[in-house]
Amino acid sequence: MKAFNKYFSTYAEKEIQFVDLLPSDFKDFDYAVTVPLCDELEDFPRLVASLEKAAGFSSKSILLIALVNNRLNSSQEVKKNNLELLKIWKENLRGEGLFFQNEIFFGLKRKKVSFFFIDCASEGKCFQEKEGVGLARKIACDVASYLSYKGYVKKDPIFSTDGDAEVPCDFFCLQEVKIKFFFMVSPFSHRIEEGAPDSKKEAIKRYECYLNSYVEGLLFARSPYAFHTIGSCIAFSLEAYVLVRGFPKSRLAGEDFYFLSKVAKVAVRVEALCSPIILSSRESTRVPFGTGQSLKKIVAEEKDSYKPYEKDLFYPLKAYLELAQNIFSQKQDDFSLEENEFFFFFKNYGYLDLLLAISKENLSGERKLKKFHDTFDAFNTLKFIHKTKEVFYF
Repeated sequence: MKAFNKYFSTYAEKEIQFVDLLPSDFKDFDYAVTVPLCDELEDFPRLVASLEKAAGFSSKSILLIALVNNRLNSSQEVKKNNLELLKIWKENLRGEGLFFQNEIFFGLKRKKVSFFFIDCASEGKCFQEKEGVGLARKIACDVASYLSYKGYVKKDPIFSTDGDAEVPCDFFCLQEVKIKFFFMVSPFSHRIEEGAPDSKKEAIKRYECYLNSYVEGLLFARSPYAFHTIGSCIAFSLEAYVLVRGFPKSRLAGEDFYFLSKVAKVAVRVEALCSPIILSSRESTRVPFGTGQSLKKIVAEEKDSYKPYEKDLFYPLKAYLELAQNIFSQKQDDFSLEENEFFFFFKNYGYLDLLLAISKENLSGERKLKKFHDTFDAFNTLKFIHKTKEVFYF
């Protein structure tokens, strides 16, 4: 309880105060789904339709928290589309049941999928020039977390997805999770639009192969960070979210990667058993990097950056993680390293220093290994792979 109070009073975004302004019967939801919306006028209805279908299939009551956002310096087209989305959905919902609104938010309670829209797109409400999807996800998830904390949303996990995604029918058919600190990553595939040119189809396949090859390499190396980090496909418990203080709001892209890197240090990954989420394969420049930018580069024949990761690239990582396991499972502090075939690589680039420093601490072997993996996290693992590629010319 103390951790929750501290988070919501100190670290949560101010928008959580909206929860206290909601109608008294805006509650009793099974799950909350959060989605940042920026230039999603055309795709958002497809997400809503898929959520309604999934809610009906699982007989669950879902609250969709949609944060419509753009920056002061966003293009006029993006601003126009966001305002049109707000206008259309406000008009669509106004005629139904328990509709509510004020100058910043509006929503509707329904049987399957209820709505809570937050306006960060209109004049005077939009983000500053250096704010973006990181802040958008944090606001939406802070609101969802506060609703869960107050008991308006009854179950974990809290879901994060995107406006151009399409969830499967079995999305909410979850196994019972009895632990408090957990997260999930759903499988995914990219949508190939009917009539798409061969170059676009090939780009999608190449990009998926690129993403999967990295995770497969981490699995081969037995890294604890062997999972995809795509904001459309993640879910997490309230306790885990609060403990890591939410999404990194300063990130204009990659917020999902850094968030899951933190969560994986404090929570257990639970297998998501649903069918794949279908992701958009549209080319985009809304964020500095990510799916849209990557596909745009591949179609433009910038292929070298998106070649699949070769399995050989992960042998040094596998050796390094095994070395850490062996060192921290021994009771004595003296050990021989020269026999490792990558010894000089580990030594020359500082990886050996980390192992030696932790091995000298007055901790149990188990706690030493935990500290190692917390330090050598997802970001440092990625840098290790890049350094391996640079040094060994893979």
